[in-house]
Amino acid sequence: MLVFGSVQAREGTRDLTGQRQGAGTAIRFLWKEAPGTPGQVLSEVPLRSRDRFYAVLTPLDPARRVEHLEAQVRWFDPAYDSFLYLRLPKGDAPLAIYVGEVELTVAAADEGRRSRQRILSVRVRDEFQAARPELARLYPRFGGEVLNRARPAGTGD
Repeated sequence: MLVFGSVQAREGTRDLTGQRQGAGTAIRFLWKEAPGTPGQVLSEVPLRSRDRFYAVLTPLDPARRVEHLEAQVRWFDPAYDSFLYLRLPKGDAPLAIYVGEVELTVAAADEGRRSRQRILSVRVRDEFQAARPELARLYPRFGGEVLNRARPAGTGD
C-alpha cells in the first residue's frame, strides 16, 4: 500500500515546515487492529519545507492484512495529532491512498504566560487533481486503485 500527499507548517504567514522545533515536523502511519486500539507504526516520514511525501506501508506481520489505518502529524513537540482514520477496503490488489495537502497552523500561547505551549490546528485540503500526476511520475506502472481520502467530512466515503 502506498500513501501520498504533502505537509506545510505555518505560523501566521511564515512557512516553518522542517524547522527544528522540538522533535521536528513528521507524518506517520499506524496500523490499527480496530478503532480505539493502540497502533503499530508502519512508517514515519520526517519533513522539510512544503514537503510532498510518500510511504510504502507493509504490515508488520505479513500473514495479516492492514484493515485500519491512522495518519498522524507532529510539529513543535514529540506528541502526534491524528487527522485521518480509515477502514481499508478488502482485497489484495495494489492500493494508493491520497491523504491530502495537510496544513499545520500554530499560534503562540498567550504572551502573558511563561509556557512555550502552542495551539496546533490541522487542516486538510483536497488537491487530488494536482497530486495524481505526481503519483504517475513516481510510479508510472502503478495499476492499482487510487483512493482520495482528503475529501471534506460529509462528502462521501
